[in-house]
Amino acid sequence: MYIEQLIYLVEVIKTKSIAAASENLHLTQPAISQSITSLEKELGVKLFVRSRRGAIPTAEGKILAHKASEVLMKLEEFNQQAHAYNSCIQGSVTISSVPVMMPIVLNSLSKFKPLYPNIHIEVIERTGPEVMRSLQQREVDFGLIGSRNIEGYENQATFESIIDGKIQVIVSKKSLFSSFETLSIVDIRDQLFALYSGSLYKESVDFLFPNPVKTLFLSNNFEIIKEAVASDSALGLVLDFYINNDRHVSNGEIVPIDLTGHNALSLKHGWTKSTNKQLSEHALKFLQFIKSETSS
Repeated sequence: MYIEQLIYLVEVIKTKSIAAASENLHLTQPAISQSITSLEKELGVKLFVRSRRGAIPTAEGKILAHKASEVLMKLEEFNQQAHAYNSCIQGSVTISSVPVMMPIVLNSLSKFKPLYPNIHIEVIERTGPEVMRSLQQREVDFGLIGSRNIEGYENQATFESIIDGKIQVIVSKKSLFSSFETLSIVDIRDQLFALYSGSLYKESVDFLFPNPVKTLFLSNNFEIIKEAVASDSALGLVLDFYINNDRHVSNGEIVPIDLTGHNALSLKHGWTKSTNKQLSEHALKFLQFIKSETSS
């Protein structure tokens, strides 16, 4: 069976005439007639009754022609999608992201690159203030930040929230807390913490805890923090979407637990761009993958 045979079948059904179909398709009548006869033999089904009145479809012919039409529509959708990929075959996108958004970026990249292998994506991990500075200096196409990072830039940058996280405490599987379903500020206020050193992160910790927390160390490297937690040297505080698919959680070394008993704190994260910059088609495509990743 060939695609052309389905096209001929649908066209003859539509025009109710092999002659009219041949004219529309710019083919000879014998070519179409032979093709349909061959299709009937292959299927073992009579599709038309030929007479002086033209080609009259059988009941089976009508049903199969409808199915053929659906197949051709799907094929057209397939070709249009392939064309969309080819129309965006080359280009580059540079983005800057706060560390907590990096797992989302990496997951998006793993799905984006097989479809757009010739679009170069450069991702630069930075603190929130650094992301905003890179936008103002036009070093990147867009940035991924927390909503609080936009403060002071409202007239210079746009922001769209795409994910709203919740705070979780991460503990070692060896910890006495590992069996808890939730932990409160009171439960952990006297524990030792390994904390991220970002300014907004530290402000958030200060907001959550009425008294200064005991810190094992501060670091701008989340991997070091997770290693300290996994070894049961300290507790950590993270956003749930950062830790969701983490390997330490997957292998059971780290247990994430919801934190309760604290005041409301804005944990919205999203993307931002300079008000003076229009995103390229490539950047918009990659941004759609990031949005899809946060909504899944």
